[in-house]
Amino acid sequence: MSQPLRKRGINVPTSIYDSGIHKNVDDIHYNNSTFRPRRSTKLSRYISSIKLGHLMLVSFLWLITLFYFQRIKPGHAIDECEWSKWEHFGTDAEPHRVLLIADPQIVDDHTYPSRPRWIQYITKKISDNYMSINYKHMQEKLRPHSTIFLGDLFDGGREWHDDKKWYDEWKRFNRMFPSYPNRKFYYNILGNHDAGWDKTMNRTILDRFKVIFGDSNDYQNIGNHTFLFLDTIALSATNNNDSSIVEEARYYLNNLTESFLPELDSIQVSKNQNLFPRVLLTHVPFFRDPAQQPCRGPRENKKPFPLVNGGTFQTVLFPDLSNELLNKLQPEIIFSGDDHDYCEIDHMYIVNKKRAGADTSNKQTREITVKSFSMNMGVRYPAAQLLSLYNPLDRPVSQTYQTEICYPYAPFVTLYSYGFLLLVTIIHWVLVSICPSTFIKIQLALYKCFKHLLPKSLISKYSSMGGIYTDKKYEDDLNTPFSPESLKFYEDGYDLERITSGKGLKPRDSRGFWVNFTTQLLVIYLLFSYFYITV
Repeated sequence: MSQPLRKRGINVPTSIYDSGIHKNVDDIHYNNSTFRPRRSTKLSRYISSIKLGHLMLVSFLWLITLFYFQRIKPGHAIDECEWSKWEHFGTDAEPHRVLLIADPQIVDDHTYPSRPRWIQYITKKISDNYMSINYKHMQEKLRPHSTIFLGDLFDGGREWHDDKKWYDEWKRFNRMFPSYPNRKFYYNILGNHDAGWDKTMNRTILDRFKVIFGDSNDYQNIGNHTFLFLDTIALSATNNNDSSIVEEARYYLNNLTESFLPELDSIQVSKNQNLFPRVLLTHVPFFRDPAQQPCRGPRENKKPFPLVNGGTFQTVLFPDLSNELLNKLQPEIIFSGDDHDYCEIDHMYIVNKKRAGADTSNKQTREITVKSFSMNMGVRYPAAQLLSLYNPLDRPVSQTYQTEICYPYAPFVTLYSYGFLLLVTIIHWVLVSICPSTFIKIQLALYKCFKHLLPKSLISKYSSMGGIYTDKKYEDDLNTPFSPESLKFYEDGYDLERITSGKGLKPRDSRGFWVNFTTQLLVIYLLFSYFYITV
C-alpha cells in the first residue's frame, strides 16, 4: 500500500482525538513529512495575535464615552442657559437676545512656543473642538438674534505679518464660528492680540483686521438700545510712532459724542419716545480701584483685579480715558473682555453734561468683564454672556436689559475622563497579554458576581469571540480531554488543572500586547477623528 500523503501522528490511534483516552499531549508529535504547514507571514501573525473580543469591548467603551462627552453633555449644559429660565420681562415681551463671546484667542504656534509640534497640534485640535461644539449648541439651542465678539479673536494675530498665514487662520476661525442665516454677527471689536498695544500696534495689521471684520469704531441700534463699539486700544495708542492711529479714533469719538448721539436723543424726545439706553463694548476693561471696587459675581481668581502694563497689553484703560468715556457716553452697562475671568463692578460718577431727558447728573454704570470662551486662557470654567433687551418705545420699563452668564460643559472634567479611560485601556491590555492568569482571576470573580445580570445570549456571543471564560466553558470544554478547545489551550501553553483553578501558565505575550494596544490606539484615533470632524 502506498504511503499516505500526510500522517497526523506516529503510533497514535486515529480515534485518539475523539475518544479522549490519551492523557499526555507531549506524546503527540508530527513526522517529517514533505507536506509541511505553510509558513506564516508577518501579516498573518499580526492578525492571529489580535484579540477581537477584547478589542471590540474596549472600543465600544470608548465609543459611548465619546458620544456622551461630545454629543450629549454639551447640549445638556447649554440647555441650562435657556432664556426662559432667567428672563423676567413678562409673558407678552418679545426681547432681542444677544450672545457675547470674549477672548476666543484660537490657539496657534505663538500660544505655546516651547511645546513640541505634536503637542501643539493636539492642543489646537482639542481647543478648536471645544469652542466649535459649544458655539454650535449655543446657536442652535439658544438661537440668539445677535452675536458679538469682544476682541482677541486670534492669539497671535499681531505676530502674523504674512498675509497668507493670517488668512489661513481667519478661515479656521470661520469654521469654528460660522454665521447663521437671519441673524446678526459682529466681529469688529479689536483686541490687543489682534493688533498689539500702544507702541506695538502696526498700521498694516490694523487695516487688515478692519478690511475683514469691519471698522473697530462703530454704533448699531440693537433691540432699541444704542450699542457703541469702541476701539479703546487705538484711543490708548498715544505713544505709537504712527500718530494717525490715535487721531482717527479720537476723531470718531468726538464726532460720536458731539453730533450723532445728541441728535439721536433729540429725535427720541421729539417723538415722545423713551431714550435708547447705551451699551458700551470694549476689549480692555475700564479703570477701577480694586480696593474700592472689588469684583462681584462668579470670579475664579480670588486676588484683586490686576492693574498691569505689560508692553503688549494693559489690564485696564488709563484713568483719564476711562473718566472721559464715562462722562461723554454715559452708558447704562459696559461689556469688556481681556481679563479672561468674570468681574462685575459699578462706576459712580457725576456727568458734566446730562443727556436730553435725563433727570439727574449722578450716574451709575455697571461693567461686566466677560469670561473667556476658550479653555486655554487660564480659567477652569469658560463661559459666554447672554444679554436680553426689551425697551418698548410706547411705554417705559424699569429695566430694559437682563444678563446672565452661560457655562458650557467643563472641559477639564472631560479631559480627565479621557485620561482615566486611557489608563484603564493600558491596564486592560497589560493584564490580557502580559498577566493573563491575573486577568482570568479577575474575569471569573466579576463573572460570578454579575452573571445573573447579564443576558445569556450576550455572554455566549462574547465568549465565542474569546472575550470571557464562563463556568460552562470550563466544565464542558476544558475538562474534556483532547476536545478541540482543550487541545488549543494545551498548544497555547496552558496547564489544564492550573487554568481551571485560575492559575494560568500562559507565557507573557509582549508581541501580542503591542499588536493589540497599537490596534486599539488606531481605533481610538479614528473614533476621535469622527467626533471631532463631524462637530
